[in-house]
Amino acid sequence: MGLNHPGLVPLYAAFEDDEGIHLVMQLAEQGDLFGELSRQGGFLQEEYVAAQVALPLLKALAYMHKRGIMHRDIKPENILLCHDGTKLADFGLAIDTTKQAPLSRVGTLDYLAPEVVRLGLSGAATADRPVEGGGNYTPAVDVWCLGILVYELLVGGPPFEAPSK
Repeated sequence: MGLNHPGLVPLYAAFEDDEGIHLVMQLAEQGDLFGELSRQGGFLQEEYVAAQVALPLLKALAYMHKRGIMHRDIKPENILLCHDGTKLADFGLAIDTTKQAPLSRVGTLDYLAPEVVRLGLSGAATADRPVEGGGNYTPAVDVWCLGILVYELLVGGPPFEAPSK
């Protein structure tokens, strides 16, 4: 994808051997945001969320979206805490929308945008049969996911949860 931005974990090298494919990326000395949430009791202070999480990730998403890249799996486990800032990682579900349309429901349920959930309910979309309501889902789904993430960081849980059985 050739992305280079301070809010994205850089990929230094990739290689394959008998054990699989290996990626060499920046070390996240402080772990991920999920671990930080656990250490802090489930929520973070407003100033930290705004300055250290939301702003850097919004800038990273704007950079990606301008280049046609959608991440499609923004969640605390994919936000790394590095010595030089908060960074978005795990591009395993990302797509380049200049080369292919986002036609499948992927991501983590608590963070899915409504149009992606509808896609899953109506079956897989195709080029001939797009998402219900017209059109395929757009990079706005990444912004939705980030909004859910910020809510969770401030409140201590996701805004939408099904009751336990």
